[in-house]
Amino acid sequence: MRDDILNDIYKVELSSMDVELGLVEDVQSLYNSANKLYQSNTDILNKYASQLEGMFQKSADEYKKAMDKFIQLEKIAKELGIPLPNEVIKLKPLIEFGFNDSLQSKKNAVNILSI
Repeated sequence: MRDDILNDIYKVELSSMDVELGLVEDVQSLYNSANKLYQSNTDILNKYASQLEGMFQKSADEYKKAMDKFIQLEKIAKELGIPLPNEVIKLKPLIEFGFNDSLQSKKNAVNILSI
């Protein structure tokens, strides 16, 4: 009878160990799954951050080209003694704003999306 009781205790103890080992395996499996999803999400965010960075850089480059042309126009007008029309003069601060805002948006997009 005593052997039966010891066997029962031994079986309960082994069953308990099996349950604990099963839980450890479950935790490890769930962690691996979550980590895989997190890495995938991070990769996607980094891809979009890179695309946005490039898009805002392109717009900044275009504003830079516009400013270079504006400066050329200003120089030629000054050499010729011809005043620039107000509509053209008003473009300079808009070009500067667009350039600066493009660079700031590029920086913000990268900061927001990069992990």
